[in-house]
Amino acid sequence: MTTLTLPTHLPYPIKVHSVTPIEIVNDRTVLFTYTYEYNNEELPGSYTPDIKGKLINLNVKKGQIFKKPENIGIVEEACVHPIVYDGLCAICGLEVEKGGEQIGHSREISISKDEIEKVEKEERSRLIKDNRLILVVDLDQTIIHVSITPPKEKTNNVLTFNLPELNGNRTYYLHLRPGLDKFLERMNELYEMHIYTMATKPYARAICEIIDPTGRLFGDRLMSRDESGLKKNLKRLFRKNIDMVVVLDDRGDVWDWCDQLVKVRPYVYFKNVGDINLQPGMKEHINGEMIDDDEKDKELQTLSNHLSFVNKNWFQNKGSTGEIIKKIKVGIFKGLIFLFSGIYPQGQPLRTTPLYNLILQFGGKCVPEYDPDVTHVVAANAGTMKVKIAKRSDPLVKIVKIGWIEECVSKWERVNLNGWEWKIQEDDNVPDKEMWDEVEALMGESESESECESECDGDAGKEHGSSGEGRGSNYNEQQSKYSDKETETETETETETETETEINKKRSAEVAPEFSKRQKIDGGASYNAETDADAEDMDDFLAELEEEFD
Repeated sequence: MTTLTLPTHLPYPIKVHSVTPIEIVNDRTVLFTYTYEYNNEELPGSYTPDIKGKLINLNVKKGQIFKKPENIGIVEEACVHPIVYDGLCAICGLEVEKGGEQIGHSREISISKDEIEKVEKEERSRLIKDNRLILVVDLDQTIIHVSITPPKEKTNNVLTFNLPELNGNRTYYLHLRPGLDKFLERMNELYEMHIYTMATKPYARAICEIIDPTGRLFGDRLMSRDESGLKKNLKRLFRKNIDMVVVLDDRGDVWDWCDQLVKVRPYVYFKNVGDINLQPGMKEHINGEMIDDDEKDKELQTLSNHLSFVNKNWFQNKGSTGEIIKKIKVGIFKGLIFLFSGIYPQGQPLRTTPLYNLILQFGGKCVPEYDPDVTHVVAANAGTMKVKIAKRSDPLVKIVKIGWIEECVSKWERVNLNGWEWKIQEDDNVPDKEMWDEVEALMGESESESECESECDGDAGKEHGSSGEGRGSNYNEQQSKYSDKETETETETETETETETEINKKRSAEVAPEFSKRQKIDGGASYNAETDADAEDMDDFLAELEEEFD
């Protein structure tokens, strides 16, 4: 039973003009009309209750005057249908129109806003009591790899399952990422785990029956593309508790590169097989990102250290998982400016590439064309045009393989460049007129594209917007230098020609003021989960990062 009380906003005093004889009230029912005085004028008004239900008692009579809010009756409030399952109220059983909000992992269930807040508050209290956060786990190429083609060699490590299709059952071949069992057990102590996949519901359930046969790890916490479509949305699942969520996925684009994302290096066991659940419009990973050697794959062990670190710091500082992860990431590539060469098709906008978004998340910047401030060229090979331009302009620039970026992202530290740099042959650095003519033509063709990309890249674009002029003067300087050198060789035959080594020494002297800065950059910053996970204060760790780069 609910007491019906007049609201404070009525223009008191009011005089009841008429009373409506009614048994059922709702937010559209006029319970009574009244009059009130305003500027010596009598004006009409009406009262509508803000609750729904059966009117048990009403203490209102015609001619009655109310000078302030009073209790006027009792209402047996109707069911507000807080939980609706498949069109029926789970409380009273009545058929109701579709309303409320979807919650959890099912489209069939709708829950009112008040009920959602109540459920989430209870979940939060339970998780905090258990010292656990929330971990959202992707399946394909994150913790497993699946193929529909039988492996050529028989192995005991490949599992199978069948799913019905139009032409009968189809057999799937599955391989677990090395260390998965141990990883899931450890994470279950620190996180409540949810599966969120772009696969279908039957496929996801079949995987769960293999990796969690008892349901102890994931329970029914499973969201598939049948419920979510092509984008994954944390707010739909967790709303008020989003500050407790960490996302584990081999793709960042489906999460819009959110701060809670922990990017996983894609796992490949079956050769020449990518993600069998890749949706139309989504691109495969580039080869440099993938791990296809079980002996080298220590990804889950590394992730376990990272996630333990995040859990410990959340409960020490009561912050947001996104803030904790972001503060670690942004220090890794801080101060570095990257140029891609031969990695993506020409003309593809930077902001649409995974590497661009990764580098941005980890504190670096990217430019579409060579700029004197570029510190690293990420190249497909050592012979690309941009590599030659960069190396001639600055002998200290680093020409790195794409795997170095993924290694840094995986380990949450700027790893040593040993083994990750392309070897540049000295002959490749010998300038010639034909080469510089080609460079000039290339720069002319890409000028408009560079301006467009600079606008897209915000601060990075502004910082490097004048690089075209620098390239032009450099071209003239190089042409003049080597023209003079040829004349000198013809007229002074007894003078020993400058060697390539001497030329490089001169170039090094020209960029000497930048050398100490580059040494700092190359020294790198690191977050080592094994040694730093026990740090008592997150702020101390971040302060060390800042000192290292300042």
